[in-house]
Amino acid sequence: TELMMTRLHRLTRFAAMKRTARTGWLPILLTLPIFLVCLPSQPVAAITPSRVTARYPAGFGTPPMNYSKDAWRVWFRGREVVDAVPSSFVDLGDGYGKDAWRAFFEGRPVIDAAAQSFTVLCDGYARDAWRIYWCGRPVADAAPSSFETLGWGYARDAWRVFWNGQPLSEVAPSSFEVLGDGYAHDAWRVFWSGQPLSEVTPSSFEVLGDGYAHDAWRVFWNGRPLSDAAPLSFEVLGRGYARDAWRVWFRGRELPGASPSDFLPQY
Repeated sequence: TELMMTRLHRLTRFAAMKRTARTGWLPILLTLPIFLVCLPSQPVAAITPSRVTARYPAGFGTPPMNYSKDAWRVWFRGREVVDAVPSSFVDLGDGYGKDAWRAFFEGRPVIDAAAQSFTVLCDGYARDAWRIYWCGRPVADAAPSSFETLGWGYARDAWRVFWNGQPLSEVAPSSFEVLGDGYAHDAWRVFWSGQPLSEVTPSSFEVLGDGYAHDAWRVFWNGRPLSDAAPLSFEVLGRGYARDAWRVWFRGRELPGASPSDFLPQY
């Protein structure tokens, strides 16, 4: 900026020296558009980026910071957050942020959320004093006073169990337990990603890893039963591979011709 001002000063002095009665102040006026184009659109301090500092709550993984701000505006992944107040804005994690008056999810306002009591839980869930939210939308009939997140998208209050913000029908919250890899169960049924699995025995159901699980009679991968898999000899080898006494699988797909007795993934 100082360099541009010095050049403008020299240019105007030169134009003034060459001024004649015929040309008047025209040379000086012609230099003004050049100067205006070269000037920055806002002060340098205004376009110096600063990251929003906030401690992330403990949850299912720690997402990267998605919000940025300067002295005048807030952005979410490069998109301006309309009506956000930078001076009080904090990044809460999981796509959520808030200022002194509003809460936001992925840069959009969370309707009717109370900013003062608004906190982030995990897996897309958040709460204020009156409501539970999932990905910025209210979760119908959820009770904030008893609500807790369980991992893998599951949550519950004293009366209901939820997956990704949707209530699961005919589930007992008191006996509901998350097992991992998207699997969960209560005293009567087993679920994968919120969907009940048919003809599964909860008492003998076990998660093996890499999406595999079994009960006393069948083996599953991501909730899908594997035909002809033997639960008693089934073992997970890692990186999506598994085998029983007769077959080898990769991500739930049988590998024709593979010899299970000497099959080992190369790491």
